[in-house]
Amino acid sequence: MPVVYQHANSLAARLRRRLRVAAMYVGQAAGQSFAPLIGGFAAAVSWRWAFVAVALAAALLALAPPPGSARPGAAAPRIRPLLTVPMAQLSVSAFVSYFGAAALPFLVALYAEDRLALRPEITGFALLGFGVAGVLLGAAWGSVAARFDARWCAGLAAVVTAVLVACTGRTTSLVGLMLCWTAAGASNSMLNVGLQYLTVRAVPSNRGGALSAVSAFRFTGAALAPVALLPLYHTRMSTSFLVAAATLLVATVALIALPGRSSA
Repeated sequence: MPVVYQHANSLAARLRRRLRVAAMYVGQAAGQSFAPLIGGFAAAVSWRWAFVAVALAAALLALAPPPGSARPGAAAPRIRPLLTVPMAQLSVSAFVSYFGAAALPFLVALYAEDRLALRPEITGFALLGFGVAGVLLGAAWGSVAARFDARWCAGLAAVVTAVLVACTGRTTSLVGLMLCWTAAGASNSMLNVGLQYLTVRAVPSNRGGALSAVSAFRFTGAALAPVALLPLYHTRMSTSFLVAAATLLVATVALIALPGRSSA
C-alpha cells in the first residue's frame, strides 16, 4: 500500500491533487464494498473460498503492476519532516478513523447474526453499502475538501460517523442496519478523503512518506479493533459500538486543531 500511495503521489503533474486523493480513496472503498459481499457468499458455501478470492486478487495485482520506472540518482527524502505535531495529529486521526468505523464490518456482521439472525449472504449484502457510499462519493468529497477547509470537513464528518456507528449498534431490523451503516460509510469517506488531502499538504517535501506513515496508523487501527472491541461485544453488544464511536471524536479534536491553510 505505501508503494501505491507513493506512485499516486508521483502523478501530480498529470492529475490535480484533489482528484488524485479521491481516486485513492475510491479504490479503498471499492475493496471495502466487495470484501464482505464475497465473504458472505463464501461463508454460505465454505469460508476457505474467501481466502482463495484474496489470493487470486493479489496474484492479478502482482502480474499487473502500475506503470512507471526507476528514477536513477533520486535522493531518498528526509524522515525528520515527518516527525512533527501535525503529523502526529493526522496519524492519530487515521488510527481512529479505522478503529472506530472502517474496520468494523466484523462487528456489524456479528451483530447482524446474533441480534438480527441474518444469514451470511444477507449480512454480506447489508455490509455492502458502507464501501459503495465511499465509491460513489469519493470524487465529490475530494472537491469539497479542496474547496472548503478540509480540517473542518473531516472533523465534522468524524462526528457524524460517530453518531451513525453508535446507531448501528442499536438497530433492530435489516433496513435500519443498512441505512445506518451505509450512511456511516458516506460520512466516513469524507473523513478519510479529508485526511488524505491534509496529509498530502502536511509535508510537501515528502508527500509519499507522509501518506505511508499515516496509512501505517490507519491499518494499525484496523488490526487492533477486533482485539479491543470483541471482548466488549461479548459482554454488551451496544457498548462495543459506543466505544468505537467515541474514539472518532478524538479525530475531530485533532483535525480541527491542525494549523490552518495560511500556516500549512
